[in-house]
Amino acid sequence: MEKDLIKVKMLGDFSIEYKGQTLGESAFHSKKSRLLLAYMIYNRSREIAPQELIDLLWSDKDKEVNGKGSLKTAFYRVRSILDELDEDCGHRFILNKNGVYSWNNRIPLELDTEVFEEQCYQAEASQDLNDRLNISQNVLAEYDGL
Repeated sequence: MEKDLIKVKMLGDFSIEYKGQTLGESAFHSKKSRLLLAYMIYNRSREIAPQELIDLLWSDKDKEVNGKGSLKTAFYRVRSILDELDEDCGHRFILNKNGVYSWNNRIPLELDTEVFEEQCYQAEASQDLNDRLNISQNVLAEYDGL
């Protein structure tokens, strides 16, 4: 396993692990913080305009008051929480360049939803019924309780 691998769980309880440190759902003091981080991770292959995030996270009334300021505050909180994993993780993981936000893809990341999906595809693609069964049982064992 790569030492700098970020492991993210979104199936079941949310958590993020990096360099032996783990932040669970309770580390994020609000649902909005978890949602912002999860959205950034899930959409890590693209740049995200601030307005897209504002539209996602705030009601029309809240957007009118101070959407951009609220977004900056939300990112400050998320980055501060991520800093608990390792020094300056927040700014290394979440980038802001030319007015858009993005996830730093230079740091390897494993997302449980993608692993789950890949395992399901493997099971479906297998011609051997025993192989399909074994893969499916391993998937279910790993994600028990969902």
